[in-house]
Amino acid sequence: MKPREWTVTVLEKIYRKELLAAERNRGKIPYTADEKGAFDDCSGDICWWTNGFYAGLLWQLYGYRKCTLFRECAVKIENKLDKNFTIARGMDHDSGFKWLLTAGADFAFTGKKASKNSSSPQTTLRGGSTPRAAFSARGTTTRAKTRGGRSSTV
Repeated sequence: MKPREWTVTVLEKIYRKELLAAERNRGKIPYTADEKGAFDDCSGDICWWTNGFYAGLLWQLYGYRKCTLFRECAVKIENKLDKNFTIARGMDHDSGFKWLLTAGADFAFTGKKASKNSSSPQTTLRGGSTPRAAFSARGTTTRAKTRGGRSSTV
């Protein structure tokens, strides 16, 4: 089998499998699945760093065949993830994983302006970086002290 044929064959298998999974697990943010393929739902811990990966996969599958089920499920997850913007502990260095794969793909496929804005959590993070701040969202050395009294880099 030629590489292109193999790629198409595998992509078709993934598409069919994920079509069943999306139907069975509408709007869930998965972390694990049981033996029947039902996902648990990480919506209760909306700040978990992997929460954007599955919706990103759904957007890519939507792009492959324009199946509205994939788009609908991805949008449901994206809407859930927006709650993370209101939880300070969730706005951290993993925010890009959560939104770029979901809202970023939504904007790329649909041009929806609200998704473009949501795909920029760095704007929210940047709000904490000021000349007098004890921390920086850009990874620079700060005057913040660790519990042991030493300077730290964030």
